[in-house]
Amino acid sequence: MEAFRGVLRTLSASLVLLLLSLPVYAQTVTGLQCGSFQEVGRFESPKIAECSGLVVSRKNPGVLWVHNDSGDSARLFAVKEDGSLRGVFRLAHADAKDWEDLALGPCRNPRKECLYVGDIGDNMRHRRKIQIYRVEEPTVPLDGPTVRKKLKGTERFDCTYPDGPHDAEALFVDPMAGIPYLVTKEPGDSAAFVYRLPGTRNHRKVVTLEKVATIPSRSSVTGGDITRDGSMIVLRDYFFAYGYFRPHRGKISEAFGLPARCVPLSMEEQGESLGISPSGNEIYTASEGVDGPIHKAECTLVRRKATPLGKSAGGGNGIE
Repeated sequence: MEAFRGVLRTLSASLVLLLLSLPVYAQTVTGLQCGSFQEVGRFESPKIAECSGLVVSRKNPGVLWVHNDSGDSARLFAVKEDGSLRGVFRLAHADAKDWEDLALGPCRNPRKECLYVGDIGDNMRHRRKIQIYRVEEPTVPLDGPTVRKKLKGTERFDCTYPDGPHDAEALFVDPMAGIPYLVTKEPGDSAAFVYRLPGTRNHRKVVTLEKVATIPSRSSVTGGDITRDGSMIVLRDYFFAYGYFRPHRGKISEAFGLPARCVPLSMEEQGESLGISPSGNEIYTASEGVDGPIHKAECTLVRRKATPLGKSAGGGNGIE
């Protein structure tokens, strides 16, 4: 009998170890349904004249980060959903040739969240290098006077394409691996191309981007974002948003080989920005122009089990 009890104890210990070793699965998105986009605000500050990038803060609930297109200085604006201005933040040691999009992702310290700014516009396709800037997201008060601050510790990543210059207006960051992705904007009715930064590179050296996907008939991409769990990427053009769903345990690049879910956007003068809320249940868009409108749609996401939490197919430790 004692021997039998010993066997049971051994089996129980083995079962506990097995259960502890099993991965905890997140929920991935397999479908997207959105209501119509409604205007929720307008940019209060006349300094926000050409909103080209937008991302929804996770650290500061109720805050949207935006920036202007080419012609402005290296600064970010923090606004509330209604468009009221909460802060103006200048990036130290940064230039602004043609800022086109804004993203959130892990910092060098993965316990912190950073803002990624894409100086990736190139209408004439003649830039030898493009830049991505990374800086830790600051705290933004929702009340009181407007904050004006310089953000120190800005990191700069100089990048080049492997096949010649491209114009790009969409940037997002894999939230698990910390790897930035760019989606190009091509002339005519051609395909768009998806590039990513190599995993581990020194920010003091020029890095060559890796081409990872082609998106047929999606040439006019003007903005994009990714859900907090990395399971859905949403791109936009001037008329529609397109949801791409990452396959079970798949790479981000594989999402673009599957059919997209198309969502009509509100008519905007020149819509070039899109952001997904932390919950994934709201999508925001904004248009260029002084007093430009901010639109929001309530969305329902269909989910199923996905990759284990904390892991990302083809991932790494971000860019260094």
